[in-house]
Amino acid sequence: MSLRYRIYGWFMDRPGVVLRWLVINFLVLVSASLAMALVDSQVGNLEQRWGLTVWFSFVVGFSAVAVFNIIIALLGLGYWEAREQQDASPGVS
Repeated sequence: MSLRYRIYGWFMDRPGVVLRWLVINFLVLVSASLAMALVDSQVGNLEQRWGLTVWFSFVVGFSAVAVFNIIIALLGLGYWEAREQQDASPGVS
């Protein structure tokens, strides 16, 4: 299988997929939110700091999770058909 199918298979076709998906989505959300909060703390206006930054950081984190999930879904296009073909021909690897 190609690399993109192996990546998708690791995310979606192994035991423990729900827990893995929750943990990775949470890590993407937290890391994007923290990155935005750190950027604001370094270059943001001192009078406006930590006002809307918390909400904006959450929106950026949520958007990062959505983009991440879309990328993983795009990696998996055709995965199940390729998996069926691979399972149908056990001699070919």
